[in-house]
Amino acid sequence: MAQQRFVIGPQEGDRLDLGPGVGIAFKLEADQTGRAFSVVEHPVEPRALVWPHVHEQNDEFSYVLEGEIGVRIGEQEFTTGPGSYVLKPRGIPHTFWNPTDRPARLL
Repeated sequence: MAQQRFVIGPQEGDRLDLGPGVGIAFKLEADQTGRAFSVVEHPVEPRALVWPHVHEQNDEFSYVLEGEIGVRIGEQEFTTGPGSYVLKPRGIPHTFWNPTDRPARLL
């Protein structure tokens, strides 16, 4: 039986690039939670954008850890900062970006 992990350190997790200036660090993957949820961290460099996309199978929640984030969900656009939660419902096109000259991070 594999040992269950109870602590994931700040530098742990597989990391990939989503595009220029936007990364992803996998903290908890769906396979580790019985496909109930996953947790990823997105570092977003200044002026970087995640291209508009749609999730058909799941809702996506983001928590702004640092910096300022622009978000477009369907036809609505918002700008928000640390401590804010953002709901991106399944089936609705969405995108996010860093509108500033400082780094940002989402969970």
